[in-house]
Amino acid sequence: MKRINTLLLLMLFSCKMMAVVWHNVNIDKKTAAAMTTAYEVEIAMETMANGHLQNILNHYRSASVATAGILVSNRVGGKH
Repeated sequence: MKRINTLLLLMLFSCKMMAVVWHNVNIDKKTAAAMTTAYEVEIAMETMANGHLQNILNHYRSASVATAGILVSNRVGGKH
């Protein structure tokens, strides 16, 4: 019974604390505009970085395919 009472009291106090935190949020139009701009810049940078990584990955794939082709041709040529 003590555990249930303790749990109920904990829930009651945490709800009140969450309400206090919720009322302290203060966002105006200037802050919202700045946050939107920051998110847009971050998305643009991530997209650009992803494009660069895809280019690097494509070069590694083509290099690994070429290396595999050379190794296979050397093995086949060496066995004859």
